Amino acid sequence: MAKKKETEFDKLARLIKSESDDIRRNMAAKDDVASVYRVMATKDEIAEIRREMATSADIEDAKEEIIKGLQPLQNAVDKDALAIVDHAARIIRIEDRLAIKNKSR
Repeated sequence: MAKKKETEFDKLARLIKSESDDIRRNMAAKDDVASVYRVMATKDEIAEIRREMATSADIEDAKEEIIKGLQPLQNAVDKDALAIVDHAARIIRIEDRLAIKNKSR
């Protein structure tokens, strides 16, 4: 039996049908869209979240509060660092004196 030759119109129709089948297969169904709407935030919920969000002023206040809390620690570390430097200078002077005494012996 001889096979009928496919015309250009038949090729185009087959291509369109194939593409439309792919689109239908991958397209979201009404139930999919409805489920998205059920879990999606409403404008009121988004507005509530925005009201609860920290403002730049809130963040700046928190930053200043943290800095105030850390300032005494910074001062204590600075004092310790000065004490260590002072002790190092004293130890160097003592070592120098001992070295002089040892040389004279």
